Formats: sequence, structure tokens, C-alpha cells
Amino acid sequence: MVSYIIAKIISINKCSITVENNFVGYNILVNNKERFEIGKFRKIFLYKNISINSNKIVEEMFGFENYEQKELFLKLLQISGIGCKTSMQIISHGCELIKQLISNNDIEGLSKLKGISLKVAKSLCENIEHSETKSDEGNFAEAFKALLTLGYPQMDVQKALQAINTKQPDVSDIISDAIRWIAQCIS
Repeated sequence: MVSYIIAKIISINKCSITVENNFVGYNILVNNKERFEIGKFRKIFLYKNISINSNKIVEEMFGFENYEQKELFLKLLQISGIGCKTSMQIISHGCELIKQLISNNDIEGLSKLKGISLKVAKSLCENIEHSETKSDEGNFAEAFKALLTLGYPQMDVQKALQAINTKQPDVSDIISDAIRWIAQCIS
């Protein structure tokens, strides 16, 4: 599965953007289209959803500005009754605000936000961890597992993670830096 792409913004539509990467165009649903500019290159984190609607297979690609948005989106999908569109609506209010309201167990504050009913607000507070984003250690552990899954030798992965900048907050950046480090050592 593709985690992210760096692509050129071709068009901005009602609730999506069209991007081009390696001569292939992708339609990506986003909740913040005003943050994209036609003609500019952007790193976009992706989630592909495949569902069946009226006996037809429907594929949708959702795009996020950063890994934190994607991570919150995926946590929201684990809650019964919350689908992709509702998750996009929720994260459109900003990850920090949503996390703060959840950590304060502020059901009333959550339910005042557009697209979040009282029932959904209660579910959010009951089901999402009351913690901030993963610590750097957690991100490195996640990157370690991902690199092993990609087939890199454990010894190379350990050396790479020790050698790269330990202040990288984003898992995908840690993985990218580690792959670059391993590639430099091999060549």
C-alpha cells in the first residue's frame, strides 16, 4: 500500500484534488482543498478505501497534509459507526483541537463542531486514547517494524535508526531517512 506521494496539483475540485505523479493522475478526496495550490508539488499522505455500493466496487483515495492527520483518521475509522466521510469531517476541525477536546473528555465541545453529533462525540471520548501523539520511541518502533516488513535486514535497520536524526517526529520521514542511509551504505 502506498503511504504517501509527492505530486503536482493539477486541479482543485469541489471536495477533491487531482494530482499527477509519474505521468499518472490521481483523484484524491481532501477536507482542506484551500491549502493546495495548482501547479505546486506537495507531499500527500494517502489512504485508499475500497467498498461495495449497489453491487459496484467503489475505490476512493483520501489525502492528508501530514501523518498526524492520517493517523487520527485511521483511529476514527476503528470506531463503530464512523466511516471515511465522517472521519474527514472530524479532522477538518484540526487534529490539535480534536485531541484536546477528547483528552479533556469534552463531549459537549465536540458535539458543537460541524458534523459531530452528541452520539459521535461520546464515542470519540470513550474509544480514542487520551494521549498525545506517539512518542519518538513509538515512532521509531513503528518505523523499525515497517522497514523489516519491506525486507531490509534487521542489522541494517538497527544501524540506520541509530545513525539518523532522532528528532524526526514523523514515521514516514524516519523510514525515508533510514532507507536513504541504508542505500548510501550499500553503494
